[in-house]
Parts: sequence; C-alpha cells; structure tokens
Amino acid sequence: MCFVSEKEPIHFSTKKRIIIREIQNQLEILKELYDIQVKACNIALNRYKLEKKDIVDFVDIVKNSWQEVIILQNKGYALIDF
Repeated sequence: MCFVSEKEPIHFSTKKRIIIREIQNQLEILKELYDIQVKACNIALNRYKLEKKDIVDFVDIVKNSWQEVIILQNKGYALIDF
C-alpha cells in the first residue's frame, strides 16, 4: 500500500489516485474514530527512496516493521495475513 502525500507521483493513473485517496480517507477516519495506528516501515521507505514528507500525516514511521509486529504480538495482538 502506498500512502502518498499531496505530491502524488504522476505515474499513477487518475483512477488509481482516486482509489488511493478513498483508502487514505477511510484509514484516517478509522484512526480518528477508533484510535487505530497506521504505521510504515522505515526500511521500506528507504528502499523506495521515500521520506516522511512523502507520506500522509496520519501514518507513523517505525524503524522496522518486523520488530513492530513482534512487539505487538508480545502485547497480545495477532498478525492476520491477508
């Protein structure tokens, strides 16, 4: 999932931009209503040459997503792959 900021890459078609905006809006609403956390892996950001400024404001950057999953599992959360 790519959470692009206002500076959307021009390589996305108009249809994909609309879909991305809809998903972003839904995630932001879930964060506000249910206090969900949306996180992005800094390793992945570096790999794709992205910076915090390239990501929407409601997404938190974590050092390593695998470590974050382990931390959450140790707190009783479960990973559900889909």
